[in-house]
Amino acid sequence: MKRTNGRILFITGTHGNEGFSGDVFRNLAKRYPKNEFGYDNIVGNPRALKKNIRFTDADLNRSAPGDLTSAIYEERRAAQIINLSKKYKIVIDVHGTIANCGIVTIIPYPTLQNLVLAAMLPIKRNVIWYSKSSLKKGPLVQFTNCPAIEIECGSKSSEQTKKDLEDILSKFLKARISGNLDNLIENLKNKEFYSMYEKMNVNGKIYKDFQLEKGNGEKFYPFMSSQYPGTACYKTKKINFEKLFLI
Repeated sequence: MKRTNGRILFITGTHGNEGFSGDVFRNLAKRYPKNEFGYDNIVGNPRALKKNIRFTDADLNRSAPGDLTSAIYEERRAAQIINLSKKYKIVIDVHGTIANCGIVTIIPYPTLQNLVLAAMLPIKRNVIWYSKSSLKKGPLVQFTNCPAIEIECGSKSSEQTKKDLEDILSKFLKARISGNLDNLIENLKNKEFYSMYEKMNVNGKIYKDFQLEKGNGEKFYPFMSSQYPGTACYKTKKINFEKLFLI
């Protein structure tokens, strides 16, 4: 499926009693036209939103990846949204709570790209909320085909919360128009990360930086080889941020 020209998909009303952000997106559309700033927004659960209830048959945000043939509305809707997400470059699911938590990002699936996406938003607090059990059935953003996170807003009844959310999304859209955010996400796919853990003294062997060394039951990547007197190199380990959380 062809992507929609690198656009962002914002989801609101995933829970039908969290429709507070509808006003925010109507204001954003006036200030930042969707085609010019490259985004769309949809209502996650329109049936529940119409009734102002959390869900009709099942929690939509616990029903992904969904099933188009299910008798349960939210499971069908989850599958529709996951299919739709394949057209987008970023997905952000906006939620509301009665708790006075302010604006917080939630990262249900802490891949490196999702962590960086959270870091791109001008939001101070970020919560990694991941459970292996949700790999089979869980939040919408955990099953998208692109970087995806949630924004939690509380208290959802507060006008200040609406203003804060609109301000955050305004800053994000204006920054993204430069293209720098997209480039950073794409570049991260090709980056490698290492962590230095020990210095190796000179031992008569010449090491090459980042060439894997094996021996004595140890694997490491040399760094700063022969840079300092008496030091053969610094030992580093390659880090896979996803494995730190997902395995």
